[in-house]
Amino acid sequence: ADSTVLAYVLSELNKRHKYGLDLFLLSIDEGITGYRDDSLETVKRNELQYGLPLKIVSYKDLYDWTMDDIVKAIGLKNNCTFCGVFRRQALDRGAALLKVDKIVTGHNADDIAETVLLNILRGDI
Repeated sequence: ADSTVLAYVLSELNKRHKYGLDLFLLSIDEGITGYRDDSLETVKRNELQYGLPLKIVSYKDLYDWTMDDIVKAIGLKNNCTFCGVFRRQALDRGAALLKVDKIVTGHNADDIAETVLLNILRGDI
């Protein structure tokens, strides 16, 4: 939802104020059964609604394995850490494929508070 709102706001501002930005939608498919399906459908609708080109980059295409494959190999412990690192790299690689020089992600204060709290609980400050 945060990324959808961000895409809408940037698209509208770009049109209203004639900023001349070339905007793209970039989505990552981690390959977690049932996890990303709804948001991938949403971003496909956003592509049509906002008239913005969409690039979906998958772990399978980039790394030749999915998060489901990784979990089978390493178990559930620390899989979120693996996924987070791979996701950030996938965003960088997707940006390179689109030849863009800025990535903007939708986050809210709750996302930030959750990350800070998780890091404190893990002793990673």
